[in-house]
Amino acid sequence: MTLTPADYTAITGLGFDGVVAPLDSRYQTVAMGAELVRTLLGVPTRTKYTAQGYVSYEVVYKFWAERIRMRLAAWRELPADARPAAPAYTREERDQAARPFIFYIISSQLLCTSQNKGDPAMLACLRDLGRVGSYDWALSPWLISNMV
Repeated sequence: MTLTPADYTAITGLGFDGVVAPLDSRYQTVAMGAELVRTLLGVPTRTKYTAQGYVSYEVVYKFWAERIRMRLAAWRELPADARPAAPAYTREERDQAARPFIFYIISSQLLCTSQNKGDPAMLACLRDLGRVGSYDWALSPWLISNMV
């Protein structure tokens, strides 16, 4: 059994019609990949990359798990009467936390990357999360060339 395009769209809301995802070879450099990981995922670029310039999902997960644990610990340290209902996050922090999940879903399920890593060049499509659902994930030349 495998995911069909209809399953994928139903689960993720990401479709196969619309404008082509904005990717090209200029995003496939290690330096650009490190910059995308740093700015879009919030993960420092000092984290480990594989030799091919891919980023480990585990590195991203561990970074965000620790960041959330620290924020919750600080929130719990506040006196109960001074504590907001939940820890406050900025819009950018929420976007940075959402992008790794979308990155993982697209990389592992659509691109079928292996060895628990994804190509950070794909992150260029996740700059504006409001547009992610409008891209045609099937027709992107970059995606097609990386699936072969």
